[in-house]
Amino acid sequence: MYLSLTRFALLVVVACSIATASSAQDDANGYGPDPDNPGNVTSNSLFPAGSPEALPPKTATGLSAAVTNAVVTELKAATAFCGRIKKREYVIDCLAYEHARIAAALPNTGEYAAVKKAVTQSATGLERVVRQNRSRTLPAGPIVQGGSKPRRTARALRPVATEALPKAAAQATQIIQESQTVLIRSTENSQERRRQFQRIVSAMDTGTILLRSI
Repeated sequence: MYLSLTRFALLVVVACSIATASSAQDDANGYGPDPDNPGNVTSNSLFPAGSPEALPPKTATGLSAAVTNAVVTELKAATAFCGRIKKREYVIDCLAYEHARIAAALPNTGEYAAVKKAVTQSATGLERVVRQNRSRTLPAGPIVQGGSKPRRTARALRPVATEALPKAAAQATQIIQESQTVLIRSTENSQERRRQFQRIVSAMDTGTILLRSI
């Protein structure tokens, strides 16, 4: 019994030591095992950022300034969310998670299918970087942020090893840049598509800026 209590106390200390940084309203933010999801099972339910309801439905086919605005908002909000994590080892998987979440909301066909492909590519690549540079000592767990718009990730975020962080961040930056190139190339000869997608590419830049800061 004594050993069990001691082990529990150590786990609490580890979980509480990985706090997330946000505004003064977010002082209660934390990182650690989710009591509602002890197995860290991935689901589609989470407190969303931005305006995901404005993202295109699966049946959307044409370009829309409102939809592009929503994608841009989501990408910027995702970077802001990940940027508030104090333990930088978790930032890359946070971006991977957020890009996967946004890609899942985009249609498989129509004008925004190219956006889905590019953002999915970045999410997959970022996850690969995390797997290849995974920490053997830091714990995995969901991110929780409070404040006026509380959010938490629907799955555990996996940390990169501290010593591998500079290399991993450089790799992650390159992956996002490659996805941006894929998206620009998809515009072909359409000036309107290029104009709309360039805004999304610029929003993806917020992720590369964050990665260069860690």
